[in-house]
Amino acid sequence: MKSGSILKSDQEIIALFFARDEQAIRETDLKYRSYLLSVAKNFIHDSEDAAECLNDTYFDVWQKIPPARPSHLKSFLAVIARRCAIDRFKEKTAGKRLPPSMAVPLSELEEVLFHPTEQHELLEAKELATLISRFLKGLPEHSRYLFLSRYYDGKPTKTIAREEKRSVSTVNKELKKLRSDLKDYLTKEGYPV
Repeated sequence: MKSGSILKSDQEIIALFFARDEQAIRETDLKYRSYLLSVAKNFIHDSEDAAECLNDTYFDVWQKIPPARPSHLKSFLAVIARRCAIDRFKEKTAGKRLPPSMAVPLSELEEVLFHPTEQHELLEAKELATLISRFLKGLPEHSRYLFLSRYYDGKPTKTIAREEKRSVSTVNKELKKLRSDLKDYLTKEGYPV
């Protein structure tokens, strides 16, 4: 970022998208480029592919806003970037197995979550998303950060530990406790686990 540059607020950036002003992409890139690249790299581990995912993300966002008006632009962008990275990974590895770096965060939550295939399961998935969101809102900021870093951003525990200046085993213990707490919360809310 240039010294003295002032980043636009998310609302200002969204307004640029609604005005169909290409400056929206430049402002999004200025504010979120490094974050979105890290999200993509956490899934595909390749800088060149991550840069392509970034371009795909910006294209998709341009197509979705409007009509979408996200209440949390950073999260909205991250979902799209993650989907682009996973799509690129699938494209490059058609027929190959999911690498452990991508499978591990998902398998850690497997005992709590399921994979919807039918309409009634899709409705249950929406209910599950609402419950997980409530669970996360009730967590202390640090715990929420750990959970989202691991299961939303796909960061390796080693990276989280380094960022948090903690040992990997401490981070693993905290994540295990969070998974257990989530399972207890879902059970208490009547969600079949």
